[in-house]
Amino acid sequence: MQSKLKFILLFVFVALLFFVIGLNMNFIVQTIKQKAQPNMLENPKASNNPIFTRQSATFEGTVLDFTDAYLDAKNSNNQKARLPLSTAYKIRKYDPAIKQSTESASTDFRWLEANRDARIHLDLINGEYQVVQIHYYK
Repeated sequence: MQSKLKFILLFVFVALLFFVIGLNMNFIVQTIKQKAQPNMLENPKASNNPIFTRQSATFEGTVLDFTDAYLDAKNSNNQKARLPLSTAYKIRKYDPAIKQSTESASTDFRWLEANRDARIHLDLINGEYQVVQIHYYK
């Protein structure tokens, strides 16, 4: 009976010893990884993240309608979006006669056209993507 008790106590002691060693090894490995990659962000999110100085997106599709604050558009998959206009958007139009694009003065509302294909550039401004440029390319 005594030898059985000694065996059980020895087994518990060895199990605890391996458990403590395992915890320390995990801590050591994590410390080495942190020192190897100082100031590295883990999986940066596409939102207001301080590492990004500017975030942008591009939408290609057809301008359906517009107001003084929004632009309604759809892409080639017929997904529709209402895109807010920034306070300083610009419009570029391709002129096939001169084979160049001309740019509007900032926020010239008269240059907006519905039912035309466009490449729309957006920037993340105050937490939302806003239209900064509309390029009618056809």
